[in-house]
Amino acid sequence: MLFGDIVKITPSSKVVGDMCMFLISRSVKPGDARSYLDALPPGTSFPESVIDMLQGGLGQPVGGWPEDVQKIILGKKKPFTNRPGERAEKVDLEKTREAVAKAIE
Repeated sequence: MLFGDIVKITPSSKVVGDMCMFLISRSVKPGDARSYLDALPPGTSFPESVIDMLQGGLGQPVGGWPEDVQKIILGKKKPFTNRPGERAEKVDLEKTREAVAKAIE
C-alpha cells in the first residue's frame, strides 16, 4: 500500500520486504508507516533496493509512485522518467557473439 499499486513479483517483492524490515526494525506498525516517514529527518538512509525502485530502476507503475513517499525516500536524488532499458549501455550483439564463439572454441 505504501508504494502504490505495484505488481509484487521478484524483484519488487524483495523491495517490499526490504522496506518492511526497515520499518519493523524501527517498531513501526503498518498503519503508522506514512506518518513515520513524514516525521523522518532529511538524509535518513533507506535500503538501496527501495531507493532504486522509487528512482525508477524497475520502471514506473501505472500512475507513478506516490509522490510524497518518493520524495521522502529519494531526498535530493532525481527520479528517472524513462524506461530502465533506455539507460542501459548499448551492446554490440555481433561482437559479443564472436567473442563468445572464440572463448568456447
